[in-house]
Amino acid sequence: MKTVEEFQIQNFSKGLDELRVNLGRIASSWSLSKKQLFEINLIVEEIYANYTEHVENNTIHPVEIKLCREKDKLVITITDQGPEFDPTKIPDPDVHLPIDQRKAGGLGLYLVKHYADTISYTRTDNTNILHIEKKLT
Repeated sequence: MKTVEEFQIQNFSKGLDELRVNLGRIASSWSLSKKQLFEINLIVEEIYANYTEHVENNTIHPVEIKLCREKDKLVITITDQGPEFDPTKIPDPDVHLPIDQRKAGGLGLYLVKHYADTISYTRTDNTNILHIEKKLT
């Protein structure tokens, strides 16, 4: 059986609170474990945070989030009409370097890649479209 949940949040600071509430509600209705919720939260929050960071001139526009669950597979689709931003092109940080020798940034997207099974990005009609697949095991 396929289950779909969709919601929109604005790209400003209160959006993170809305995001957490919606993901918590979905996790409860889908009976997800705390571990699954943690990983999904981390993935979606990090992508959302990166998109909102790249907003030009504080332009507020909705970020659309769609979660589609089929058996033990979750597909997350995140779309927004902000500036082009492809998180799959961001290089992974060297996590083997001592902390004081690492460049700032990139660790959140590194974790997204770690917890996701596949990530793909497209840009169509001035819209960023990110698809993330995750096995729910």
